[in-house]
Amino acid sequence: MTNTNSDQKPSGDDSWFVPNFSEGFKGTKMQQGYDAEFRAVASGKPKPKVSWTKNGNVDLSSSPDKYILSYDQDSGKISLKIRNLGPGDEGTYSCTVSNPYGKTTATLSVNPDGNNQGGTNCF
Repeated sequence: MTNTNSDQKPSGDDSWFVPNFSEGFKGTKMQQGYDAEFRAVASGKPKPKVSWTKNGNVDLSSSPDKYILSYDQDSGKISLKIRNLGPGDEGTYSCTVSNPYGKTTATLSVNPDGNNQGGTNCF
């Protein structure tokens, strides 16, 4: 995981912290034609915003029919569900959690052929 902390802490406020993944992504068995789901838990104060990309440039939120993204701010639970996994879904998926104090990105590799590296690849 990579932490980027370019902002200074406000004086007198010691309750903030840079977002991080308290539980890394856990992969599931992936089989073409079925849904694949990945889950993690993030924390940060203030509570982080979550964004997803595929191969560094495709915003997953722009394809809600293919990708189901969820984030529960209270529990920190984050999930990505890829519907009907198949050719074209292979690649590197990145989840970034950010707040005004920094950001952390976790990546996972998906290969629907069954030779997946899904799981705990975090940079």
